[in-house]
Amino acid sequence: MVRKMVKQVIFVLIVIILISPIFVSPVVALFIGGHFSVIMTGSMEPTIPVGSIVTIRKVNPEDVKVGDIITFKAGESTVMHRVIDKIVENGSFYFRTKGDANEVPDP
Repeated sequence: MVRKMVKQVIFVLIVIILISPIFVSPVVALFIGGHFSVIMTGSMEPTIPVGSIVTIRKVNPEDVKVGDIITFKAGESTVMHRVIDKIVENGSFYFRTKGDANEVPDP
């Protein structure tokens, strides 16, 4: 009887650990003034594995540094890649990005 109860407690704890990010991420995102997203592609592996839940918040472009990971719109898609170059022209900021697992930079 005790052994069965221990197995049930362990099972419940494992389930809680596995599903807690689903509940914690939206709360953290709201707290920092952002939102959350689930990573659907492997372009940032191994840094951000497929299925990871990430929080996203807006930042000023002047605060972005080479090496930072940013999220941006590319047509209808949302992309999360690493900044490999930052260009400032006439007060406008441009970022060259590349997925960690990708061979070449983004077009």
